[in-house]
Amino acid sequence: MTKNVESTAYRKLDVDALEEDKFDEGEDNCLQTVVDEKTIDSLLRGNRNGEALLNVLQNTPVGTKISQEDKDRTTLMLSKILKTFRVNEIEGVVGKLCEKEADLLTKLVYRAFEIEPEGPLLQWHSQIVSRFGKGPIVRVFTSRNSL
Repeated sequence: MTKNVESTAYRKLDVDALEEDKFDEGEDNCLQTVVDEKTIDSLLRGNRNGEALLNVLQNTPVGTKISQEDKDRTTLMLSKILKTFRVNEIEGVVGKLCEKEADLLTKLVYRAFEIEPEGPLLQWHSQIVSRFGKGPIVRVFTSRNSL
């Protein structure tokens, strides 16, 4: 018994190698596209706010290798889009989102809170919670992918 307690062989074990969903820092996340501001602006000018929101959600860079500037630019673009919706339109738009899009939107809303806390963001957050429950909140806080 004392022989095993004094042994330091356990320190040589690579715990990450045993984990199924091992986090690979060498993973190349830079290949993801970045939101095109010109496309978003043209969609907003054409009053196609829903398409602009979906465009941002589909092209949002998520991961560790994305530059902070791209993350901030995407967050500000999303905040701009969310402010264009009327209060009575928010519920319909959130109703069309799938679970993955709702998780990403929740992540972006929380990120936008850090930059500029505003009322429309709270309305979006409340609609997401009323439609999807607390699941998106839990998934955002436990997610490994940063934004």
